[in-house]
Amino acid sequence: RCRDRLKDLLVERQYPRREARNRIAAQVLQTIHILLQATPPDSTLFCNLTAGWYLNDVAAARLDFRDNEDLLPLWMTVVKDIAIMLNKDNIMLFFDPSSKAPFPIFTEAVRYYHHPVSQVRTHVQATTLEIYLKLRGQEFWGEP
Repeated sequence: RCRDRLKDLLVERQYPRREARNRIAAQVLQTIHILLQATPPDSTLFCNLTAGWYLNDVAAARLDFRDNEDLLPLWMTVVKDIAIMLNKDNIMLFFDPSSKAPFPIFTEAVRYYHHPVSQVRTHVQATTLEIYLKLRGQEFWGEP
């Protein structure tokens, strides 16, 4: 599957040079960002992207942000994209109660709340506010 290969490229450590790993991770994150932006929510591709906690794995991927200054903001953009697309119909695709981190979209974003770069802090704030606003709405908790 294409999505599994993208995730493998994102988390694989087989490349000897960190710069090569970071360039590949940046390309994978850009691809996922484009797919999330351009894919209609009622399409099969969108269902495939969100199935099986796949995007949780992308959000929880341990990336090395040291050599590529654009990688962390790009990762935060993907996490923010995921937060924006949350709704009462798909929240169960992003919440895994059996995991050590049951809601990685939130917990991974909050890790960077005190980051020295203001762009990263802004993404964290936008992501967490988006999640809070959606979870606190009464229509979110109503019956389908």
